[in-house]
Amino acid sequence: MISINQFQESNIKISIITVVYNGDKYLEQAIKSVIAQLNKNVEYIIVDGGSTDRTCEIIKSYDSFINTWISEPDKGIYDAMNKGIKISSGNIIGILNADDVLNDGVIKKVLQAFQTDKSLDYVYGYVQRMTQNGVIYENEESLSQDEMEDLKFTQIPIPHGALFVKKELFEELGYYRTDFKINSDYDFILKLIENNKLGLQLDLAISRYRDGGESSGYFTFWERRILLKKYGVSRFEREWIVSKAIVKLFITKLLPKRFVSLLKQ
Repeated sequence: MISINQFQESNIKISIITVVYNGDKYLEQAIKSVIAQLNKNVEYIIVDGGSTDRTCEIIKSYDSFINTWISEPDKGIYDAMNKGIKISSGNIIGILNADDVLNDGVIKKVLQAFQTDKSLDYVYGYVQRMTQNGVIYENEESLSQDEMEDLKFTQIPIPHGALFVKKELFEELGYYRTDFKINSDYDFILKLIENNKLGLQLDLAISRYRDGGESSGYFTFWERRILLKKYGVSRFEREWIVSKAIVKLFITKLLPKRFVSLLKQ
């Protein structure tokens, strides 16, 4: 077991990056969930896309806790993420969306994992899904390391908000693709798997993911077809995978959240 003092002496530093555009409704909750866990081994970066609501006002009110923030037009969410990664000084990158919440104690446990095994390339857990009112109704699980190879194309192996990855891998494998609106995180995770990077799964709810974001619509499946083709999945298998996912999304949108949770038990 690593003590807090050992963490403070560690050369491991985590950069938490939040990207936002006109996100004043939930941004403060995201910021508070991060700054409650800050220490000398953590920096917090916010990349705003030139918001016209109260977003910048909220950011300024927490300026003393935020290491770096910028506000300027960008080419979309992944362009903003890439900006944040490039200006970060940490060697571990975690992304927290502006309408999500980082769970208590997560940073300490992730630091401990990387400090315990310095050969790790990435660490991940799972996320909790919640309504726009903040009510948690189900877990969105990640694949285990043993499941990755067989199931990597049937679902995103790791929910985006559950992943912490070494910064150097973005330089090695490439940053997030900006031609994708929704699936660039899936593409990057597939690159981790295809290049045999070493990951560790934690039995830990990393963050709470709020319904209604960019990835919750049907457009994601058009990009999913393109992504699967890139990785050599046959046309028949691509259509089968995507069709099942569309039906699943359609059903879950029709059912109340409590029934969705029961179906997954």
